[in-house]
Amino acid sequence: ALEIHHSVIRKCIDRHHAYEVKTIGDAFMVACPSADVAVLLANDIQVDLLAADWPVDLANMPSTCVEFLPSYSREAQPKPMFRGLRVRIGIHVGEHSDSA
Repeated sequence: ALEIHHSVIRKCIDRHHAYEVKTIGDAFMVACPSADVAVLLANDIQVDLLAADWPVDLANMPSTCVEFLPSYSREAQPKPMFRGLRVRIGIHVGEHSDSA
């Protein structure tokens, strides 16, 4: 599952021309050229993780589940809101400075 997680995130980083500063375990530090790109990257990571081909065994783990958006129509197929590993993404904004 960690390989899928890393692959999805790295593809999104490449797509948005961001830079992977470091990775520790399942945590990524990524630099983006702007806050707008960071928000788009975070959204795409979540969407792509939702669509990822997760192993069936993952569904039995306590840190995973499938959740659906509420449906207000009996005919509508439920749309998944969450599937796979739980992922948190934080965005920090700042300016580069050469002074210490």
